Amino acid sequence: MTCDTPSRRALLTSPPSSRSSSSEPRSTTASHSSSRTSSGELIAEAVAGAEHFGLTEHARLLREASDQLFPDGVPIDHEERFAQWELLDDAADEAIDALDERWYALSDVLEGRLQAYARTHP
Repeated sequence: MTCDTPSRRALLTSPPSSRSSSSEPRSTTASHSSSRTSSGELIAEAVAGAEHFGLTEHARLLREASDQLFPDGVPIDHEERFAQWELLDDAADEAIDALDERWYALSDVLEGRLQAYARTHP
């Protein structure tokens, strides 16, 4: 699948990033391993995709996560993203965990929208 439209990009986006207690980023299908993979470069597309599907709360959460993790913008360079990730303190971890909880509380909404899209765009 190519990522040539916001709709397709949205299918590959991730919820707000979080870190496990071991300080290693969790990798889940739909948060991120944005600090560890190129998906961190796609935050604008993720937000646009969420907005395209009318997922305004998802878009808001993606923006909040990006702002908390990378207030100066998501670094394109993988190593720079990872270095910034490593600098997060416990307060940032707690804030990100709260964003994750809010994201996953919306999982039924996301799944429903994506399934509806898939049914109408085979």
